[in-house]
Order: sequence, then structure tokens, then C-alpha cells
Amino acid sequence: MPKVVVVGAGMAGMEAAREALGRGADVTVVDQSERVEPPWRAWPDLIGVAPWSGPSGASASHESEVPVELGTKVVSVGPDQATTASGATLRADATVVVTGTSNGSPGIHGIGKRGSYFLDAAYKYEQLGRSVSDSGRVVVAGEGVRGLEVAERLATGGRKVMLIASCWASGAPGADAMAAIATGASERGVSLRAGRASRVVGQGKVEAMVADGEVVPCDTFVQVPVRRPRVVSLPARLGRSGGIVVDAFLRTESKTVYAAGGCAEPPGWSSPGGILGSPAASGRVAGANAMGGEVRFHPGRSFSSVIFGLSWFRHGPPIATLRARGGLVTVTSKRDTCSVCGIAYDRRGRVVSVETVGRFSPDPGALPWSIPEGSTLASLAYGPLGSTDISLVSDTARLGLKSWSGY
Repeated sequence: MPKVVVVGAGMAGMEAAREALGRGADVTVVDQSERVEPPWRAWPDLIGVAPWSGPSGASASHESEVPVELGTKVVSVGPDQATTASGATLRADATVVVTGTSNGSPGIHGIGKRGSYFLDAAYKYEQLGRSVSDSGRVVVAGEGVRGLEVAERLATGGRKVMLIASCWASGAPGADAMAAIATGASERGVSLRAGRASRVVGQGKVEAMVADGEVVPCDTFVQVPVRRPRVVSLPARLGRSGGIVVDAFLRTESKTVYAAGGCAEPPGWSSPGGILGSPAASGRVAGANAMGGEVRFHPGRSFSSVIFGLSWFRHGPPIATLRARGGLVTVTSKRDTCSVCGIAYDRRGRVVSVETVGRFSPDPGALPWSIPEGSTLASLAYGPLGSTDISLVSDTARLGLKSWSGY
């Protein structure tokens, strides 16, 4: 029976373990945490709720019958074994590294003052929800998408919340999309601005913070860190974002070692955290291929988020990323009373990115949808997208056709 070791018990790790187990493997799952925590994506939901009490101990079950050895930190992975911090050796025919992502350092002077929070662990979200004043002024700073989620959950009970976004791990919204998100946030009591926080000031307790030389009064300061790939020592190449470089089958340079989830990186990519799209999907592919499968993984090109009652969706790279890489693109956009759409296209009229923001609809037939490869302005303007709500996209594409000299 082939032996598979899975390093990491997050969503990707457990999916990899289940897939390998279903294909007849003897699976061992290890994780350095002392307890099974809720998925990272669910941490904002811990704000204002009772403390999480996940299973703990030497082993635990994580939503399946696959046992997890908690408190076991792997420090290195080789072609046929993994070595733990205690010096133990875990023999394996194949190893799947799914160590996820970790938080950057605070980098803000005075972050330890009372009333300041650096959200680098699930319990910090719990503490924040229990401690923040209902009538206070809150400043949230750091990564944009997670910052939006935190700000939305804090904007209750009369709190005044400001989000200062210094970076966007999934790519910043376009100008029109950002304006629509800012409008939705304002309706919920959250103000948005770009900038970088540098200092927290106050006599023992937070009284204000400094961003780009401006002093902003606040009672609570919350820093949302950018997450970076977390890796162990292994015979594999690391990419631009620090993740483990994998091929289309999620193999590393060491052919018996696979990587999935937030710690893995396709060659040439530069987006930190979640770069393989769905952790569950990449975990299943890695688990199948660790057992001799030949399943290709296709990194997702779409990003979606529901925030402040709005559905923000993008298919393709962010416009700012395209321009930073020297791409020759033109952007056409249209905005109606509650929705905005932007389409980036090249000089041949080929669509390279589509971004929409609109009122959230639970209708499964509405957005998000996907844009077929090779789409043009004409195909978006007059061809079906398989959605019941494409009029804004079609209208925006027709605007682009009017200004495109090749049509």
C-alpha cells in the first residue's frame, strides 16, 4: 500500500488526504497547530461570536475520518521522507505539502498599545469582537479584501469605521469598481481611503494613528496583514511570491513531492496568497497525482467577493497588473444606478479582463460567470455568456466597439 504524507491540515490538506485515501493510500496528515482551527477564510465571521472551541490533542478528526496528528511540525521534506522538529522521520512514497500561508510582520510602530490588534490568528478576531467599543472610532489598515470584510463586520452599533488599504492581495479594483465599492461601504457606515499606516500613538492606549503623515483619531486600531506562502525546507524552486513552484500536475522539481493551496505557485505568477484559486480543488488534484494520477490543474482566472451587499467579480488579471507588465490595453466602462462594469481589451479587440460590481443576488443564474478564452468585444456585445444578467456587460462591450478603430 503506497504511503502518502500530507503536511498541513487545512482545507487543501484534508482534500488531498481524502483523495489519496480514496485511491488506496496509507495516509498520514500532520499539522503544527495544537488544535484544529476554523478555515482562514472564515476568520472574519469570528468577530462578535463566542470563542471557537475546536478539537485539540495528539490527534483529531477534521470533518472526515482522516486522522490528523496535531502539534507535529515538519521542518524539511525530501524525496522519500519528511522530518519533524523533534527529529522523527516520516517515510513516504509521495508527500503533499499544503502548509498554506502565514502573516507578514506588523511593521507599525506602537502596535502593542491597548486597543490595537494585529490579526494574525483566529483568536485575535475573537478578541476584537469582544473588546471593541460599540460607540468608538475604528481604523482598519492593511490588505484590502480582508480589510473590507473586517470593516463590514465592525460597522455595527454606531461605530465609525475607516479602512485604509495599502495593498490588494487579489489585485486592486479598477477606478469605477472602487467607486462603486466605496459607495456601498459608505451606506454601511464605512469610509475608504488608500494609504499606508505607519504609527499608532497614545498614552498607553490607542488615541490616534498616522497614515501618510496624517494623524487620524481613533479608539481602536486594527491591522490586517498580507498573507504570504508558508514553506518548509525542500528540494524545490521557490517563485516570485515565495511559493513552491509547481507544474500543471502540481509536482515540484522533486517528482515525489507535490504542493497545493496557498503555499504553491505556478511559474511566472506573482500574486501572494491563494494563487491557485480554490484550495479544495488544488488539494484534490495533488492527492490524486500523489497516487499516480495524471490530473491537470487549471489555475482559476476569476475572483469574486460579496461585500457590503455588493457582488464584486473579475475574470482575468487586474487592470493595474496588466499595465505594470507593459500590456497595451484600453478600458471601457459603464455605470448605472447600482452597477458598474469595466472591460479591458487589446488593440485587436480581444478581451483580457472583465470586472463588475453590482447588488448581490442569490440567484444562481446571475453573476459570477466565466469569459471564454479568446473572447472579443463583439462576442461579449452580441454573444450569450450563459447568464441571466449580462445586459451591463453587453452594453459596456458595445461602448468599446464604438471607440475601437478595428471594428
